[in-house]
Amino acid sequence: MLSSLDELAADRTCAIYNDLSHINPRYLTPQYYEPTFHDEEVLYHKRNLILLSLYFDKIIICTDNLLAFTRFLSKDVVSSVVMSAWFEELVKEGIVILAGWGTSISPDMMKNQINYSAIYRPELKESRYVDFLAKLADSAQWVVREPGAGEREHVKYLRPLIQHSEGPFDRKDISFLSDLIDETNETTGYIGTMEMFPLIDELYGANASKSDSFFSSYYRSWHAYCAVHYAPAIPIHTSRIRLPHASVALGNGKSRVLAALYSPDIFQRYLVNRFGNRLFSSILAVDVKQLVAIRNGDWERFKTRYHDYVLAASAVCWIAFHPRAHELLADEKVIDQLVSEIFKASRSDTDLSALGSAIDVVLRIAVGVAGVAPLFQLFRTQINKRIGRLVDIVTHRELEPYLRKLQKELEKPLGDLITVSSM
Repeated sequence: MLSSLDELAADRTCAIYNDLSHINPRYLTPQYYEPTFHDEEVLYHKRNLILLSLYFDKIIICTDNLLAFTRFLSKDVVSSVVMSAWFEELVKEGIVILAGWGTSISPDMMKNQINYSAIYRPELKESRYVDFLAKLADSAQWVVREPGAGEREHVKYLRPLIQHSEGPFDRKDISFLSDLIDETNETTGYIGTMEMFPLIDELYGANASKSDSFFSSYYRSWHAYCAVHYAPAIPIHTSRIRLPHASVALGNGKSRVLAALYSPDIFQRYLVNRFGNRLFSSILAVDVKQLVAIRNGDWERFKTRYHDYVLAASAVCWIAFHPRAHELLADEKVIDQLVSEIFKASRSDTDLSALGSAIDVVLRIAVGVAGVAPLFQLFRTQINKRIGRLVDIVTHRELEPYLRKLQKELEKPLGDLITVSSM
């Protein structure tokens, strides 16, 4: 029996990964970004998925992302990742699961996707890849993200972004695009890429700044839609594509965490701090069977604790955004308040020495080091000094058993660094 995305995320920590997607702005307007190299892109997505698997139960990928290509670049990158042996193993092991739509149309959600994706640029949907997806669908775990044809509420997230994009667009453009978005949503019930992207290409294909503005707004609006409508599943941010510092609601509906703190970039920095760059690089060569072994035993406690640390860091992140941050961090009372907030957001037996390191890492990446390095130095010094005074209170080191096991596994002979399927 198929479960809904909400049901799946009710008792599991779930990440929604959209970077591997045809709506990734880097693949839609590559001239607007640094050069993209195929093998590096595949390795980038492999890194993200393996890292996410170390602190999430399930990684959710929507079928649209895997097939609704509108560019050769997105086709080449996404299909190479999906057809890699390691990705197929992640799916078969139930670590990566597929989210489809349209069960009210047909129970075969991959078939729904195949039919929809053929609307625009069918030459990009090669039969070999389509056949592979149909086969992969049989071995995959599935969740229903929408029982109908689309996400009617998505328009509420895209329209404001377009209306506020007065840089590349003039008022005439904004008015026209707003009407076009509303008309498309009214006609089809959603603002799908197969309906909208051909029109944007026709209207603004010769103007990279305008087309990229629309595609970036679409990507950001989809993340915002996921954060609200698919909670407590968490849409994953990466530092490569800067997104607003939005927050996501956790399962209890009360706690809210900065979405950026769940980034694999942050977790990578955390592991590098613990193991160093040389040992961390071994993660990219981990065989999926080894990954499954790593995700047993102490992993469950580690995963829970890591999410606790993210929640605790989110409770104090506000200080880094405050216009008077330097002044506040020099105030002993403010530091006491921050430490209190950390304790309030943490379990009573949390390893505070690890927590201090985690907060340091998440704050550095959440805001960025450039331009605010002195602020981070002051923040880290003050917080770690206070935590250091209290660390002897806690004797239960929850993270160490798992970290030692992870280190031991990474020191074993591993698999290939990267496997790219030739198309």
